[in-house]
Amino acid sequence: MVDFRETSTVTTPFTEVVKLTILQRRNDCIEAIEFHKKKVLSGFDLDNNMVKMRIFSLWLEIGSGFQDINNENLGLSINDTVDLEELINIFEKIDAYLYKIRLTKIASFKSYDTTDMEAENEANEG
Repeated sequence: MVDFRETSTVTTPFTEVVKLTILQRRNDCIEAIEFHKKKVLSGFDLDNNMVKMRIFSLWLEIGSGFQDINNENLGLSINDTVDLEELINIFEKIDAYLYKIRLTKIASFKSYDTTDMEAENEANEG
């Protein structure tokens, strides 16, 4: 049991909190896109503001890291975009970045080149 009167308590590291926040914002984007598509398919005429703002809030969370790796500022593109498909393309770029930094990557298996087993053996020996 944790004694909260002690100065050393068990807490969640800040980096884990930030990761969870980013993943929650990503999930919010997916839900906004799903909600928008469901309503449009049901015959409602909706604007894209909810989707746009959810993607922009995710961008605010990860924008500087994304710009460092991709040399691209999507913040301006998000503000200027009115088409849902363009917004989805921007979200896919952000999602690819999250996968690249291993935030959404689930599979961690190693791929083997079965055509050249000697090269694989040499690579695994080192």
